[in-house]
Amino acid sequence: MKKITLIPILVFFHLLITAQSYTPFTTDTRWSYTISPFIDSGNPNDFPITTRGFYYEIKGDTIINEILHSKVYYKPTWYKTYHQLGYLLETGTSLTAPILVGATREDIQDKKVYFLNLTNTDSWSTCFFDTNLEINNEYLLYDFDIEVGDTVQFNYPTEYPLILEEKSIEKLSNGEERNVYTFYQEETLSHITWIEGIGATHEYGGLFSAMMLFPFEGGCELNCIKETDFYHLYSPINDDGDCDNLDYFLNNIITPTALPSDISLSPNPSNGTFYIQTELNSNLEIQVIDLSGTRIPISIHSTSLGYSFNIKHKPEGIYILKIITDDHKIYFHKICKIQ
Repeated sequence: MKKITLIPILVFFHLLITAQSYTPFTTDTRWSYTISPFIDSGNPNDFPITTRGFYYEIKGDTIINEILHSKVYYKPTWYKTYHQLGYLLETGTSLTAPILVGATREDIQDKKVYFLNLTNTDSWSTCFFDTNLEINNEYLLYDFDIEVGDTVQFNYPTEYPLILEEKSIEKLSNGEERNVYTFYQEETLSHITWIEGIGATHEYGGLFSAMMLFPFEGGCELNCIKETDFYHLYSPINDDGDCDNLDYFLNNIITPTALPSDISLSPNPSNGTFYIQTELNSNLEIQVIDLSGTRIPISIHSTSLGYSFNIKHKPEGIYILKIITDDHKIYFHKICKIQ
């Protein structure tokens, strides 16, 4: 088995060769995040806490050193400031223009994605990069030319090695099929997923997953990824979470997922109580999201055939049921609450 180490690389040349089996990043991809501080202390004399939103975006092409690159921007989007006792003090939208921070380059033949840093990272490394990126240096972000059993070892001291556990082809919620890479991280007993053309989709994922710290107290949470006109939702949306046009996404773009044959929902519509029956020998994570993008608190009960939950406390209308299986499959299903 080979071991892959991600290290800074000088810019020399680039061969742009199309490969049918590889899906490159598009020049219109955005990763939206929420960054939250450590949990509030409850002490009214402590400083207020602020939760913020921001995004990284690949937008448009450019030529650097006679090589085709895609420009990468950073932009803060919104903020909410809370008193330590929990109530909202201030909310607002950032008017800062997007900042050009660097550019990506893809070697289609070797299935590798690089980032050329063009600015001081102190001005845009919101998720506390584990290293100060040198200006005009190129860094390897992704290597998709790997096989099951291969180890990816980042060169950042706090990052643990990833072992490729599975390669598969999966259909996204927009109907496209992509190559999916599932890694196991032994030290943290966790799984991390890469998708060609999208990047890492775990909680602290996104374009710069290889360089982002796993936070000890607070940190960044990937909310959604936008490819051209389609949104992929990965992390639960909390009360402070934000994705661009999230209400439009929930109303118009989410493609209801057909539940697999071993999971069923009834009744639907319902006066508020829903039953999920499953033949899977595993636990299901069950979430309900309203059409504003807010995750609804629900009580989930085990039954002889699966689970039950109710939203009787919510007004009638359409809601989004999100089911996550132990093997990280995600299903979205529209449910209807009636009187």
